[in-house]
Amino acid sequence: MTGTATFAPYRGLRVVDLSDDLLALAGFVLSGFGAEVILVEPPGGGVARQVAPLAALPDGGTVSAHFLSTAAGKRSVTAALDRPEGAALVRALIDRADVVLCSADDDTLRRFGLAPAELMAANPRLIVTSLTPFGRTGPLSRWRGSDLVAWAASGALTPIGDPDRRPLAPGGSIAAAAGSLDAVAGTLLAVAARALTGRGQLVDISLQEAVLGITGESGPTFSLEDLTGVGARRVGRRRGAAAGMFPTTDGWVELLPFMPGQWDALAEWIKEELGIEEATMDVFRGSVGVRVPYAELLDGWVEQLTSRYAKQDFLLEAQRRAIPTGAVNEPVDLLDDPQLAAVNAWSEAEVPGVGPLKWPRLPLRFDNQVLDTGPVPAVGEANDDVWGGLLGLAVDERERLAAAGCL
Repeated sequence: MTGTATFAPYRGLRVVDLSDDLLALAGFVLSGFGAEVILVEPPGGGVARQVAPLAALPDGGTVSAHFLSTAAGKRSVTAALDRPEGAALVRALIDRADVVLCSADDDTLRRFGLAPAELMAANPRLIVTSLTPFGRTGPLSRWRGSDLVAWAASGALTPIGDPDRRPLAPGGSIAAAAGSLDAVAGTLLAVAARALTGRGQLVDISLQEAVLGITGESGPTFSLEDLTGVGARRVGRRRGAAAGMFPTTDGWVELLPFMPGQWDALAEWIKEELGIEEATMDVFRGSVGVRVPYAELLDGWVEQLTSRYAKQDFLLEAQRRAIPTGAVNEPVDLLDDPQLAAVNAWSEAEVPGVGPLKWPRLPLRFDNQVLDTGPVPAVGEANDDVWGGLLGLAVDERERLAAAGCL
């Protein structure tokens, strides 16, 4: 069992999170690194608290499971940025911060007096990390976008899906996750640079480029066909002859016998189990490219084999034979996954009104220590500590601002 001591290398770093859901993961990761992440929400809570999937509360309300899993460890304060007094409090907080996370364009931020240039002029040591659909420069810098828009704009949708159908959109918020991880890397590099120069800087990240950078088909590993203008082809659930996703009695497995020895092991299994001696013929031996002309035949044999097994049984036998294979897990399967349990991969906390909630820890370990986050914040739970303790706002003034809708 991996140790459970918490490692917090960035304890003392204060981060003000002004972003919407695009940078939610970045704040979560920085919190896991030990930073104090202060999430600024409008009075009553931000829209991220209503992002699906929603879990029902005993009082008839709902809570976002997505928000709960990305807000853990952050501190919540409320402030109405569209009210001068609320915006002034946030600017005063930023003057005492190391990092600001933002995902709005300059025009929007400028209306609140929160444009990066203004913030950095007031606090020269400030690092402003920005994630927007197309970055803060260039002809598209003011265009609106989303996770799916970034996938489309990056070229990454082209190779996803069946070859005779429209491109298939991936689920989840993978683009935002990629951009958030770029934001974490950029932020920490800027923190290191500040230690040498004494000055902060703007870290500008484009969601379009974040997806471009992680997508093999349209990113750093362009295929020869892409470079000659033919473009990538959609291959559906297959990744080559006898490689790809295959059905089992209770789901799917991903099978990737690319190398010669891996195919030899699979061919021997097909011969043993199905009695198809032709599978071991020399014509099929070699790397995956050798088998491409025989894809339909080989895929049929493999599907006959996988269809005899439950996915976990096939996985264990394939791994015993040293054939790269993965079971296509349902999310609920992961709660009982023996590998995740052995490495202490889950954080768990009691969420008021919801009950115990599990979410993945950060997948980093240092000398057997894990990175961990704190509990999920209630709306405005840090108002007294931040507005009162840090900024010195008196109780009666906080009450007046709250009554006026500013907090």
